[in-house]
Amino acid sequence: MQYCTSSVEDHYYSHSTDIFGTVPVAWKIITITTVLTFLGNIHVLVFAQTVVSNGTPSCTILPNEYLVFFNIFVPIATCILPVILMGLFGILTIINIRTTRTRVIPQENNERLRANDRQLIIMLLFQVLITTTLVAPWALINMFSAIGVAILKYKFSPLGQGIFNFIFNVSRMLYYLTPAVGFYIYTLSAPKFRHEIKKSFRHGLKLILTGTGIMRYLPADVQQMFATENQRNNINYSLTRTRKGLTGHAHQR
Repeated sequence: MQYCTSSVEDHYYSHSTDIFGTVPVAWKIITITTVLTFLGNIHVLVFAQTVVSNGTPSCTILPNEYLVFFNIFVPIATCILPVILMGLFGILTIINIRTTRTRVIPQENNERLRANDRQLIIMLLFQVLITTTLVAPWALINMFSAIGVAILKYKFSPLGQGIFNFIFNVSRMLYYLTPAVGFYIYTLSAPKFRHEIKKSFRHGLKLILTGTGIMRYLPADVQQMFATENQRNNINYSLTRTRKGLTGHAHQR
């Protein structure tokens, strides 16, 4: 879940035109995020214990008071808070891109940027909705376990216990799917992302063919295709850097 939140946060910082869009600041943000994540979960190393049951060791949360805290901490820290941050950074990213477009690009020439904005909005919307759908059962089952089972001492019948264990395991599997669905959300919802994926694959193929020496044995039209694509990528990169520089000057003024 932290990965999904970080991906949306990265969208915001990568489109930022102020100091947050620089590489040194990015390294600082990565370091701070890593340290805070470790410190926020260090209590698990203190209270989690290994219990051997029927000759099989397993990790168990003890004592019972900490179990209540853990079952409340998990949905808040790994479900509710990340979804809120994803929505917040998604909105800030859209605002940032639209502000940049308005300041730098003439109104009559920004139809392509409008299309990119629509794709970005769709991507972020799908990611937030699907992520929320996947993590909500896990958050609810942990809350019920903390309040209903640990605090109110709710007792299950054998059938009820089986149903609870089934729902618990299914919701946990859905939660663990969240880091993997981002690629499929972007691929299915954004033509621009699919185009960039294809371009990345072609660039990787070119590096392999060039590094192994196979490129010089390919037909001339294939070599020309790779060379033309490389020139086009360099031009697009230069235009992006120039546009970002112009936006930075606009912010300074």
